[in-house]
Amino acid sequence: MKDEAKDMKKLDFIERLQNIKELIFERRGWIFGDDTITCTVLDNKVHVDNSGNIMSDQIPFEYSLTKEEFLSGLRKLHIGDWQKEYQESGDWVTFDGIDWKLTITYNDGHEPFESKGTNAYPDNYSEFLTFLGIQEDEEDEDNDED
Repeated sequence: MKDEAKDMKKLDFIERLQNIKELIFERRGWIFGDDTITCTVLDNKVHVDNSGNIMSDQIPFEYSLTKEEFLSGLRKLHIGDWQKEYQESGDWVTFDGIDWKLTITYNDGHEPFESKGTNAYPDNYSEFLTFLGIQEDEEDEDNDED
């Protein structure tokens, strides 16, 4: 029964992707500051922008790709399988690590998809960063659960 609910959730996420309006990925880290990537869907194009990240050591970039390329990349990442929240495990709490949040909004008014974490990540976090054009920082590499 639990696997069936999980499969339905994944299928619902994949179907909703056609109505994607915007993807916003935010990171806050002790070393690199704040990072925000915004992917905005307009007709059949997706505009990707991180140019507002003046505190980041990432090179500001903007680019466009087709909506189908963008959706295909998201499908391959299986983001619909991501948990709502990731927390570091163990007895210690790291105060100078990374907080991140992914929000996907839809044109049809459907409830946004959200996933977030503090010093803990989905298994394919590195691939997700690469998909968005983000270079991994040492903080990410040290804390990635791949």
